[in-house]
Amino acid sequence: MDLWLRLILTLWLAVVSLVDLRTRRIPNALVLPPLAVALLWRLGRGAWAVLPLCAGLYLAWSAGLLGGAGDAKLLMALAVLFPRLEYALVLALVVLAVALPWSLIRCRGRFGGLLRRLRPSDEQLEREGIPFAWVFGLATLVYVWLV
Repeated sequence: MDLWLRLILTLWLAVVSLVDLRTRRIPNALVLPPLAVALLWRLGRGAWAVLPLCAGLYLAWSAGLLGGAGDAKLLMALAVLFPRLEYALVLALVVLAVALPWSLIRCRGRFGGLLRRLRPSDEQLEREGIPFAWVFGLATLVYVWLV
């Protein structure tokens, strides 16, 4: 990937992460245009496999496995940009190494019960939100700059 693309991606992920950390929301204006451009670019190159990938991520979000809608759309955009197993592995490692311990420490004692700590209720997510864009951004930057 060219240096200027890496820099643009880094800037975009920094903005999305900061907005998510401050507001606990990821506005559609920050994720839908990159998702649409990436999707059109992949489909224009004949990479139709990104459609089931997006559908799978949408289903995972619908089942409550991906946090908020903004997180799911961001993850879709990143998966369309980097539909490789290597990216999925880096993302999984960063989530396991950073996000899971961070979430458990952050939520400890607030939601009661181990399962509730791992997955807060929809009401708690709506009220408090859990910013995860920075985790996806960190994994993507590790992948783009180091792998």
